[in-house]
Amino acid sequence: MEFDLTGSGSSLYWATVRMKINGVKGVYVLDTGGKAIVTKHTVDEHDCTIPSRIEYGSGTVIGCKVKGLVQLTKDLALDTRVLHRVSKFPFRAGVDGIFGLLPSKLTEKNGIRSAEIDFTTRTVKFNLPPTYAKSICVNNFHHPTFKNKLWFFGNLRAFDVNGQAFFKKDVYFMLDTGATKALTFFNQSFKELEQCKDNPKLMRLEIQVPGNVIHLRLPVNSNWPVCLPSENDSINFAILGIQALNSLKSIHFEYSTDGSKITRLCIAQH
Repeated sequence: MEFDLTGSGSSLYWATVRMKINGVKGVYVLDTGGKAIVTKHTVDEHDCTIPSRIEYGSGTVIGCKVKGLVQLTKDLALDTRVLHRVSKFPFRAGVDGIFGLLPSKLTEKNGIRSAEIDFTTRTVKFNLPPTYAKSICVNNFHHPTFKNKLWFFGNLRAFDVNGQAFFKKDVYFMLDTGATKALTFFNQSFKELEQCKDNPKLMRLEIQVPGNVIHLRLPVNSNWPVCLPSENDSINFAILGIQALNSLKSIHFEYSTDGSKITRLCIAQH
């Protein structure tokens, strides 16, 4: 399954895939931070009596839950529930929905056991071993509150455009391809820390895990460049968005046998 790097403004903001739901073609944001499949299209003609809502970081979507056949590849189709006819869709024109990859009824019932987003070949691969042998992996690691997402835990080291370094121990890092910003900081109470306005932009990030260092590039030409929050000592976790994750080779993650949780996460870097 191929994906595109979709731009908006001065930098990269999404990875998008083209797929069909009940035969209706659309462009969907590849989202490792969510678990729902939502679409602006009408993929079923049944009346909607009880609308459902999903909260995303960029806004709320409201639509109707229906059964849908989601065609991912020639040989892989998922018979699952989707949220269709959504309103207030918080993405630009040309994007029709969101394809969430976190554990859900989708993975429990449809036999998806692993997924890999390969930024080198711009493909998504299902139910295959990791493409790259030299990967950094964590097993059964979860944030104590936000479980079943893609988490690394380690020390943060960030470098700005002037070469100055910042260090913070014991930070949780969530890998979210659906996030617009390259990096967003939060405190222990899950409050987003306000971004600075005058400090130099961050251009490089290191995640120091036992025995390894993960290197990520942060774009400085983005509409939302990253710099340290003024309360940088309060940093407890950070969300790594598509603009940072795009500097990796790949993200590979595996689901439990029943598809209900993430059991292993591996990343390969250049």
